Amino acid sequence: MRYAHGEDRIYLPSAVTKQTEINAPVPELAGILAPDVVHIPYEIGLDWSGEWAVCFRVILSDDAGQENCGKSPRRSLLSENSRGIPT
Repeated sequence: MRYAHGEDRIYLPSAVTKQTEINAPVPELAGILAPDVVHIPYEIGLDWSGEWAVCFRVILSDDAGQENCGKSPRRSLLSENSRGIPT
């Protein structure tokens, strides 16, 4: 690729080139956490410090979103993450 004289090159974060590796475990994790978790979309962008990051949003079902539902989808998510979802 050619760049005009004096222009900076564009660098992509490794997450952009590894989207297949990011995509692979997400549906499996959502399936494990169903019916509490409905969907886990993500986006690649800059975090609050200006560093590249992968930001996941966990979409909960209405029942799981209730404060007094008795179980914690957050704990389940953290537990599953520690079992093999690469970070």
